[in-house]
Amino acid sequence: RSGGASAMSNGFAFHYQFGKHIDGFKRGLYTFEYAFIRHPKEIKSVNPFFSEAKSYVYGKQYGASLIRAGYGIKRVRFDKLRENGVQISTVWSIGPTLALLNPVYLDIVAGDPPNQRISVERFDPDKHSSAIIYGKSSFTNGLGQLKFVPGIHLKAGLNFEYAPDLEMIKALEVGVVVDAFTQELKIMATEENQQVLANIYLSIQFGKRYKR
Repeated sequence: RSGGASAMSNGFAFHYQFGKHIDGFKRGLYTFEYAFIRHPKEIKSVNPFFSEAKSYVYGKQYGASLIRAGYGIKRVRFDKLRENGVQISTVWSIGPTLALLNPVYLDIVAGDPPNQRISVERFDPDKHSSAIIYGKSSFTNGLGQLKFVPGIHLKAGLNFEYAPDLEMIKALEVGVVVDAFTQELKIMATEENQQVLANIYLSIQFGKRYKR
C-alpha cells in the first residue's frame, strides 16, 4: 500500500494505491486519485482600480477536479542489485474518470462611488467586464451546482523505487496520463476547451509492504 502526491503539466493530484503480487516480478494494482486541473490558457489577474482586490482568472467559468479509479500492472524490469540500489519498473493502469465542474462565482462591484457595494455573482462573460470584477469569490458558492462529466483514463509510466528497507516503499514515478470524456470540459468561456486531456506527471510515493 502506498500514497503520495503528483505534479502534472496542468495541475496536481493526490493518490493512493494497493496491490498484490501476481508473481515475483509482477504486481496487480488498484489505484485511486483526486486531481485538480487547470486550463492551459488560465492567467491570473488583479483589478488595478481597487487596492484590496483579489486575484481571479478572467473567462474561467468552471473550476475542475477529477476522480480517477483504475486497475493496472506493475512489472519489475531491473531489480535491485544491492541493498541501496534502485528498482526500475514499468506501470500502467486503466479505469473510469469522473470530472467535477464547480461554477465560478466572482465578487462584483455594483453602484457608483461613494455608494459602491460588492455582490456575489456567477461569472457571465456577456455581463461581467474586467473593470467591475473585484476578485474570485469562495468556491463553496458553486458546490450546489456541480456538474459531473464521466470519462475514462489510461496511465503509463516508469517507477524508480529506492527504499533500502525491503518492507518500506519510497519511489519516484514519471509518466503520461490521458483522460477522455463524453463531452468537452467547459472550464473557460473565452477559450477553446478540450474533451481529451493529456498530462505528463511526476509523483512521489511512500508506503509499506505487508506479508500474507
